[in-house]
Amino acid sequence: MAPPIKNMAQSIVEPFEHGLRNTKCGLRDVWHDWSGSPLNTHEHSNSVEFILPWKFLLPRPENVNSAYTFMANYSSWLVEHLQKNGKKVVPIVNFGNWTTQPPRQTSHRISWHSRGSSTRHLHLKIGTYPEHVSIDPSGFSGWSTFATRGNFDDENQTHSNRHFCELSDSIIRAKVSKYAQPTGAVVTEEPGYIFLAMQMPSDVVAELADINTIDLLKSVAQISYETSKRVIVKRHPKCKNRKINSVIEHLKGHRFLKFSHGNIHDLIRQSDMVITVNSGVGAEALLHKKMVVTTGASDYGQATTRVRTYSELRRVILSRNEDANTALLERFISAYTRNYMVRFGDDRSLQKHHALNNFLEG
Repeated sequence: MAPPIKNMAQSIVEPFEHGLRNTKCGLRDVWHDWSGSPLNTHEHSNSVEFILPWKFLLPRPENVNSAYTFMANYSSWLVEHLQKNGKKVVPIVNFGNWTTQPPRQTSHRISWHSRGSSTRHLHLKIGTYPEHVSIDPSGFSGWSTFATRGNFDDENQTHSNRHFCELSDSIIRAKVSKYAQPTGAVVTEEPGYIFLAMQMPSDVVAELADINTIDLLKSVAQISYETSKRVIVKRHPKCKNRKINSVIEHLKGHRFLKFSHGNIHDLIRQSDMVITVNSGVGAEALLHKKMVVTTGASDYGQATTRVRTYSELRRVILSRNEDANTALLERFISAYTRNYMVRFGDDRSLQKHHALNNFLEG
């Protein structure tokens, strides 16, 4: 039996109830839209399925900042846009995992944390920047269409510069990130180190790595030992992997490598280079205009130095750090945060979103 409906975000309570009813429906049954209105056969076949994860039940009223609460509110905001464009939206509850989708009943579908390849299926994922969500027909991270075909050459430079400054200032000044950051831990290391941001080995995006997070730690530690390059490492705040525990224990006596629990923005700001597989920390480092080295595919990879082997990694670390092409970076971030990701409440970007408009017209 599902947990009480009252536990979820208020914006999604009624649609979720309708979704529970729709989940039990067959093709010949009467389906209900987001508002609970019954649909005739034609309306149903031409509507948009919106898959609501059962995890939306998990938030509590006192935890208004939870990821699921944000996702629920974002879903409601997006549905308002669909309805304004004349679309009937059918909520369906998914009691499986993120990638296991219920049988399709209509031609168009929207779902969270999923991936695939269809102009009639949009995949949503909480983005790398606070309050942002990626909207893509192929998926998220390195699976997204934006990862390989994102175009930012046509971005207006003046508008891109203004947008970049406003975005970076709002995030860096507040020192906010996807995960809660410590407020008391102070970074005491002298500036000029390499910052390595580790990831969860179990994260699904680990599939996109050429050098995984454990091997990356070992490789950077070896290069640091041989070259005396200083390295600061931050472990993923939720990671409890035993193999990583063992590697960290082995590296405790390393002269030039240290582990830190400091605020991610302090660690980025004082570094010369940021290295990660494909963590959102890499995208955050772009806002600091740092050189970012990635060892796995990501949706922000076009703005990084991509390495696939140990020898490439070593060569990049030993080379002179490149100054960021500011104009190019600003245009990339503009496209990344308005043509691929859309910030909650940014109606203008939502209206202009290329993949969403193709979806509505398809």
